[in-house]
Amino acid sequence: MPMRMSDRLECIAVSGILRMIGIARTMPDAIGLHVGEPDFPTPDHIRKAAADFILRGRIKYVPSPGIPDLRELIARKLKTENGIAVETPDIIVTAGATQAIYFAVAALVNPGDEVIALEPCFGNFDGTVRICNGFPVKVPYKMADGYAIVDEKALAKAVTPRTRAMIINSPNNPTSTILPREELEKIAKIAIANNIVVISDEPYDHIVYDGIKPISIATLPGMADLTITLNSFSKTYAMTGMRIGYLALKDQKILQKLAALQENNMICLSPVIQEAAKAALTGPQDCVEEMRREFERRRDFLLKRLAEIEGIHIQRPRGAFYFFPDISGFGLRSYDFCEELMMKAHVLTVPGTNFGSSGEGHIRISFATDLKTLAEGMDRLERFTKELRK
Repeated sequence: MPMRMSDRLECIAVSGILRMIGIARTMPDAIGLHVGEPDFPTPDHIRKAAADFILRGRIKYVPSPGIPDLRELIARKLKTENGIAVETPDIIVTAGATQAIYFAVAALVNPGDEVIALEPCFGNFDGTVRICNGFPVKVPYKMADGYAIVDEKALAKAVTPRTRAMIINSPNNPTSTILPREELEKIAKIAIANNIVVISDEPYDHIVYDGIKPISIATLPGMADLTITLNSFSKTYAMTGMRIGYLALKDQKILQKLAALQENNMICLSPVIQEAAKAALTGPQDCVEEMRREFERRRDFLLKRLAEIEGIHIQRPRGAFYFFPDISGFGLRSYDFCEELMMKAHVLTVPGTNFGSSGEGHIRISFATDLKTLAEGMDRLERFTKELRK
C-alpha cells in the first residue's frame, strides 16, 4: 500500500546544513559560501516594471498557464536562444523552476513509479519524487575537466518497466559541469528506446564560461516530444525571490495534466511578477552579460586559489557558480568536514552528500559572492586544512 503524503514528508530528512546555517547566524564574522543564488540586485528595469504595474492598480486574476504575451516571449526565447521548437500554447508559467519540477514529476509519476536522476544532483529532485510516492533511482556520472560523462551501461541498466522519467540538469548544481552533445545523445538513445520522458532542468543556461553554449536535449533528433524543458528567471536575471519559472513541452496529454495542476495548485502566478518577467525578456540584456562576466572572474580567481591549497582537488566549472572540490584526502566525511570548517573557521559550505551519496568526499563552494569575501574564505579554508594535515 502506498505511503500517505504526510508519511512521505516525514521520511524526507531535513538536511543538516540547516542546523549549520542556524549556528553560523550566531557568528558575527561567518562567511557564507553555501548560498545558491546570485548576489547581484535585480536589474532596475525589471523592478520598475513590477512597481509600475502595482501602481496602475489592476492586479487581477490572469490565465492559469500564464499571461499570453509572456508565454509568447518565453517560446521565442527558447526558439532563438536554445533552438527548441515550441509555441506559445506549449508554455506554462510556474512559481520558479522548483514548482516546475514538482509539476513535471506529479504529471508523470504514479505510486511506485521510478524516476532516474544523474547524480550528484539538486536535492529537490529526490524529495519531489518521494513526495509524489515515486522512487528516485540515482545513476552517478563522472566529471572530466568540467564536463559530465554518462555511464551509458549503468543508465540503461537502471531502466525498468516502472521507469517514467529521467531528470537531468546542465549546467549542473552542484558540480557546475555541462553535458556535451555526445553525452546527451547517450541519454536520448535510452529515452527513445524506452519511451521515457526526460525532464531537463536548465536554469543556468546563461551562466556559462570559456565560450561554451550548453545544448538542450529537446533539440536532439527524436527528443522534441519526449522532453519537458524547465527554466527560471531566478539565476539569469537575479530574480530568485520573485519566484517565476516555466515548463515547455510538446506532448498535449501531459500539458493538460500540467495545466490542471496549475489551476488546482495556485490558480495563477501573480501578474505583478509576470510583468517583471516580461521586462526581463524585452529589456536590455547587458545586465545578463555583466553578471556572467563577473561570475567568470570569480571562477578564475577560485581556480587559482583552490589549486594552491594542498589536499583540495578541483574540476574546472564550465557553468553555474559552484566548485565541487574533492576533500576526501583529509579523512573526514563531507558533512564532518563542513561542520568543522564552520565551527573552527566560521566558513559555511555544503556537504557533497546533500546532492546524493556519490557526493561523499566533496563539498560545494558557491562563488555567488564578492571577491573580497571569497579571498577571506579561501584564506580561512587554507588555514583550516593545514591544521587538519598536522
